[in-house]
Amino acid sequence: MRTKQWTFVGALAAAVALTAPMSPATAAPTASCTSDSIFLSGAKAYYEECTDDYMRTRVKGWVEDTDADGKCAYLSVYMDNGYTNQWKACPKGTRTPVDTGYQNAFHAEVRLGMW
Repeated sequence: MRTKQWTFVGALAAAVALTAPMSPATAAPTASCTSDSIFLSGAKAYYEECTDDYMRTRVKGWVEDTDADGKCAYLSVYMDNGYTNQWKACPKGTRTPVDTGYQNAFHAEVRLGMW
């Protein structure tokens, strides 16, 4: 009988711990975001640039090829910590997701091009 009582008390303590609100020390970081759209003849892109509580930057969005001209749309991201990456969308109608993940950077420069 004693084993069952301790099992019940342990299960009750675990249930209370799971329903208790998170303390500020364990809460997920919040992010402040701005969004922008870029258009070129034959290409378009949409992205959000977010900075979290730890001052990390993330760019997330998409790039799309909008013209059947044999060229591809490219979205390039350059961050002040040296991070660079590029995403390609082609042929016409192709939309490619973009996500840098959070990087230890304060700012990102986003450029749209065709070639």
